[in-house]
Amino acid sequence: MSRAGRSRLAHLALGLTLGLAACDLGIPTSAAGSVDTPFGDVEAEVLALDGEALGPVMTELLLRFRSYVALRDVISFSDLDDQEACLTELSGTVDDFRFVVDLGCRFGGATAASGQMEVRQRQIDQDPERVFRVDAAYRSAHVGDIEVDGTEQIVESESEDGASVRTLALTQNGFEFDYAFRLGQLDPETPVFDYAFDIAGGGIAVRLTNPATVGAFASVIVTGIDGRLVCEIRDAAWEPGDAARGTCDNGASFGL
Repeated sequence: MSRAGRSRLAHLALGLTLGLAACDLGIPTSAAGSVDTPFGDVEAEVLALDGEALGPVMTELLLRFRSYVALRDVISFSDLDDQEACLTELSGTVDDFRFVVDLGCRFGGATAASGQMEVRQRQIDQDPERVFRVDAAYRSAHVGDIEVDGTEQIVESESEDGASVRTLALTQNGFEFDYAFRLGQLDPETPVFDYAFDIAGGGIAVRLTNPATVGAFASVIVTGIDGRLVCEIRDAAWEPGDAARGTCDNGASFGL
C-alpha cells in the first residue's frame, strides 16, 4: 500500500481542531446526527438536581474528557504511520487499509514506549457524503505516562455539519472506560463534547464546551425532560480520580 493511501488517516484524525484542548478527533451522520440532534436518551428531570446528584456526573465527565485528551496528546493518530520501518502487516487500498505499528519503534526515541497498535480504516459510505470508520486496537500500549489496552472505534462523516463519535472499550492507566461520546463544532470557535449519563430517574444528556466565566475549565450543559441546567467546572489542579469542583445556575455546588 502506498504512502498516499495511508495519508487519509492523518486527514481524518485532524478533521476538527478544538479550542478547548489540543486533541485528535473523529458513526456515520445518519447514526450520530449533527451536534443539533439529541445524543442519548433524555428521561430524567435535571433543574432541581443538587450537588450530591451532580458531583458524580461531573467527576466522571472530567475523568473521561481529560483522560481522552491525554491519550490523544501522547498517541496521535496523525503520527502513527509516518515511519515505514515501524509498520508491519500493511495491506489494503485507499478505501480500506490496515497496519500494525510497533510503538517502541515509533515513539521510543523520545520516551519510554512499548506495545503495538493495530489500525484499520475504511470508507463505509459515499452518498450523500463520504463516511470513514477507523478501528484501533491497543495491545499493551505504553507511551510516556500513558498505558492503555483495549479498543477504540471512530466513525466520521466528511459533511461540514456532521458529528463525530468515538466508542471506547479500554483500560487506561488503571481506569476502565466503556462509553461513547460525540463531538463537533457549533462554529469555528465553539467545540462541543456530548456524553450520555444515567442518574436516578433515567438518562440525561451532558455537553461540555468552552468555559463561559473567568476561572472555569469548561461549561457543562445538563439536559433533562424539564429543561437545561448550566454548570461551570472550575479550573483547578487535577489528577485522575480527583473530584470535579464547580457550581450550577440553580445554586447547586459540587466538590466544594
